[in-house]
Order: sequence, then C-alpha cells, then structure tokens
Amino acid sequence: FFFAAIVPVGGGSAHAMMSSLVEEEDDEVTLTETETKTNTRSSLLRKLATASIFTITNILAWHSSLLSSSKSQTPVDFDFSSALGSSGSSFELFMSQLGIGMTSGVGLVTTDGLWGGDSDSITLMNERYKDEDIKILGFSDRNYLPIARVWYSRMTMLGYTEHHIVAHDEMTYNALHSENLRVIPCFIANPDYGHPVRGLWQQIMSARLHLTIDILRNGTHVLITDIDNIFSRHVPLVGFLEEGYDVYHAYEMRYPQSIYNEFGFVVCSGHQFLRSSPATLEFMKLVMKRCRGSKCDDQVTYNKVFFYEMRYP
Repeated sequence: FFFAAIVPVGGGSAHAMMSSLVEEEDDEVTLTETETKTNTRSSLLRKLATASIFTITNILAWHSSLLSSSKSQTPVDFDFSSALGSSGSSFELFMSQLGIGMTSGVGLVTTDGLWGGDSDSITLMNERYKDEDIKILGFSDRNYLPIARVWYSRMTMLGYTEHHIVAHDEMTYNALHSENLRVIPCFIANPDYGHPVRGLWQQIMSARLHLTIDILRNGTHVLITDIDNIFSRHVPLVGFLEEGYDVYHAYEMRYPQSIYNEFGFVVCSGHQFLRSSPATLEFMKLVMKRCRGSKCDDQVTYNKVFFYEMRYP
C-alpha cells in the first residue's frame, strides 16, 4: 500500500551489461597498431553509447510504468486477480511478471484505490475512527540510527503523525529523544554483538514481538515496519480498520525457503498491520508460543503459525 520493494539476486548492473558489450573481440581483422587502437576506441565509445541509451531507456520505461497511475505502485498492466491466488503457481506468475529474481525482503505492498479513496469517504473514515489509537513502529539500534533518522524525516514529510522509532539501546534512545523525535524504549538486555545474526538480530526480533503484543493488549492498533522500508506516499491508516480484517501481511519474497518451496509464497514480518482485537491477540498468542525466549526469528515464527497452526474455513 505504501511501496513496492524489489531485491534483485546477483542481478548485474548497467556496468556489467556494458562490460559484456565492450569485451567482444574480432581476431580476423589485421590492422596496424595505430589503426587498431583508433578503431577499438571508436568501437568502445559506440558500444558504451548504445549500452547507456539502452539502460536509460529501460529506466525511463520502468519509472513511466510506476508514474502512469497514482493509485498503484505496480506496473499498469499487472493483473492482481489472476496473479494473486492461493496456489504456488499463481504466486510464481506474480513474481515472473515483476521480471526480477528475488530472495528476501518485502515482495509487494499496495493499496489500489486508496481505500476507495475520494476525499469525502476518507473524511468519513477519519471521523468514524477518530478515537482509535494507531501507531506506526519502526525499529532501530545504534547500527541503524542514521537510517532511522532518514525514515522518520521522510514519514513526517509525507504527512504522517503516528510514526515512532522503537530504540533497542540507550544510545539510540538518548540520541533520538534529544532531537525531539517520538521514540519508545525497548532495550535489549545483554546485546550479543559478537553474533550479529543468531545473537543480536534474533534478540531484536524477539523484543519486537513482545513489544507488539503488549501494545495490542493496550488497545493500540499497530503498523509494524522495518525502517529501511521506503514509504512513497501518505495513506490514511484508518483504512485498515475500515477494511475489517485483523492482520495484514506484505508478501515476503522467499524466506523461509522451505515453506516457500512447499506453499509457493510466504508472508513478511517486516511490514504488517495488526488490529487490536481478540482475534489478533489469539493469533499473537500462537506466535509467542514459538518465541518464548530472548531470541527468535520472527519471520520464521509468523510463517510457521500462518501455514501450520492457523485453521482456515
């Protein structure tokens, strides 16, 4: 609903593409050394120019497809109804239409039509839910502090007033608090900096889950997001409440791979909306049963609950 983030896998760059164009050789042509250098230089310039034009044209075409519709972040000819189905093949179609290989990260988030979006309907929604407390939570420790500042500034620029940074260490909290930013302490006890993934990262993910359920129990609806997610426009958060669902997840790309291989898609823990409701709390109780300690992988946890423990009609 706010952005589409795409992560290419070893996807090569314009530089690599140009290199492949300019490294061709013609061993059958015999020229003097001067003529060879001159012709080679001219050939290189022609090929570089061709590659540059090709690259720029593709970039402009891609941007044009995004800007051609103010209501959708996806290509204008993208067919959600056929691509987003319950089967693995449908999600594979969705990925293939994007045209880029992917592994991990937010696959797609969109709100076509901005909740049905004329100004009058949005005004009515805002009035209907004016007493509801909604927060956007981005999470940071000292390693992500510069990114956290940029994220917060951009959210403010887009017109959001509900965004907060959750600080996982005292240094981050003090720095942001001194800048008069909205910041919530959620400190990691004994941070395991020596093990960035299985240590500190899993400590942060566990703390994030525990804070989320505490806030939900307090009656606050939350949009949980990684602070390296780029929001591209303002969307009224009351639209989530108006839609009537309890839990919203973005599509993840392929992690955890084993679940992706089995079901054809996975959900993302790095961008989700959770309504404070009895149903959401029951869902979160299942999640917390799999994350009882101070370390866990929240994305694996969410997907195991989503696919193996939830009961669907």
